[in-house]
Amino acid sequence: MVVYIAFMWIIVLAAVLFIEYFNMFSHIGKAQLYADLVADGSAFIGNNGWGLDKDEAKDAKKKLTNYNKTYFDDTTVSIGFSHTAEDNATDDTLDDTVDAKAKLKTSMVTEDTKITKTKKASTQITYSGGMRIVLEAWKHTYNFLHSENGQTWYLWGGGHSEDGNWEQFADCSGFVCGVYRKCGYNVPPMVTGELERMGTLVGTGYSALEDARPGDIILYWSNSFGSSTHVGIYAGKHNGTHYQVHCSGNSGMTFATIAGRGPSSGAILAPVSSGRPKIMIRRLVNDEAKAYETPYVVIPGLSRNQTIIYLTLSSLGYSNEVIAAIMGNFAAEGMSSPIVREGSTSETNPWNTTYAEQLKNHQISKIAFVKEGWDRFEYNGHPRSEGYGIAQWTTTEVDNVMEQRKAKLWDFSNGQVYDLSFQIGFVAYELEQCNVWENVKASAAPEQYKNASYADFLNCKDPGEGAKMFLTHFEGVWDGTDEKRANYAKQIYSAIRNFE
Repeated sequence: MVVYIAFMWIIVLAAVLFIEYFNMFSHIGKAQLYADLVADGSAFIGNNGWGLDKDEAKDAKKKLTNYNKTYFDDTTVSIGFSHTAEDNATDDTLDDTVDAKAKLKTSMVTEDTKITKTKKASTQITYSGGMRIVLEAWKHTYNFLHSENGQTWYLWGGGHSEDGNWEQFADCSGFVCGVYRKCGYNVPPMVTGELERMGTLVGTGYSALEDARPGDIILYWSNSFGSSTHVGIYAGKHNGTHYQVHCSGNSGMTFATIAGRGPSSGAILAPVSSGRPKIMIRRLVNDEAKAYETPYVVIPGLSRNQTIIYLTLSSLGYSNEVIAAIMGNFAAEGMSSPIVREGSTSETNPWNTTYAEQLKNHQISKIAFVKEGWDRFEYNGHPRSEGYGIAQWTTTEVDNVMEQRKAKLWDFSNGQVYDLSFQIGFVAYELEQCNVWENVKASAAPEQYKNASYADFLNCKDPGEGAKMFLTHFEGVWDGTDEKRANYAKQIYSAIRNFE
């Protein structure tokens, strides 16, 4: 009887062991699938198509294993990295393969058979300085983990300050400059046209893409003359296609109208745009991964602010004659400064600089400096109708019509009313979308200017005459300064022509 019982226990044990081994080996495919999943996912997110970043791959592994722990609860997985580049690479960030090893466990036995999947990065990193730029830009794209969380969304004029707000909202140049600064390079916020003179020229035309390296910038023209109108960061060539990371969206998007993030409303990884009349590739990071010291561009005969106004309006497609007409008025209105308050004679006057700092801090006399404070609050005896900025916007009556343009500037810039890029954008916004030309008109102006249409202004070939049209229909006054503004416009036009 004892022998029989022992024999039965041996049979039961053998059956249990057989079942366990059968179960384990029947799940070998499951373990292989897990290894494949982790290797493929870690390599994809870790290298993003151009080269492996081990920290990113490790983070991806954690997310993948955590997400799939219910389905692979009887397996464990580990990942390793190896470097296979053959081009004198020494930096360990150049590792370009992921090795994932999965081990299947059952309740009684453990199988140590190596179940491995090796995933190689699609191309090796050969330019580590530029790749850091690409990887930083990638983190703010819609493509990153296919999520809108963390994406920089597009806002015309956004990102042109050095306080990091480009990570929330930026236009194309604000995004590019912000990424470089985040990576430690000396690239102050610049408009697109200024980037045409940064670093060194790689080449022009689409054939120059073959000489481009990750981290270079690509500038695009909407026509073959004038300034560039868009800029992106070159990300590399993958499966025969050149890629870029850029921040793109509708140029009319403002804080008041922005619909939110998404693949067509912010930073995104995408193929390099094709079919543009002109492109230029420039290198801002040299072979030692250091930034070029690049000064601000200043057009001879113009101030720094005037240079920015010209380059920005030019990128929007306005002719030089029209730009000079607009700038002639800004020279007379607010000395072409975004922080000048009405009645001031100097941009550096403490009256202006202190006020600008209060605006940035959103506080004035310990009262929350919100839209209502900006539009209505009387500060040191100065009424709400006080002009501000390059166009000296006010909240006041123009020919018996109460104009809320000062309040609209706040909406457009989300309170960043002191920012020059937002102010220039607001000028274009008022002209193109708010029908200001028809709604604002100085009744005292001569008929020839009062009756000039917006189309007449855009087609004007005389900067002096255009300045008087702009005075009548944008500024809404006729105050005896028309000849002064016309002369400013002619001087500015001459400087622009000499610069070209």
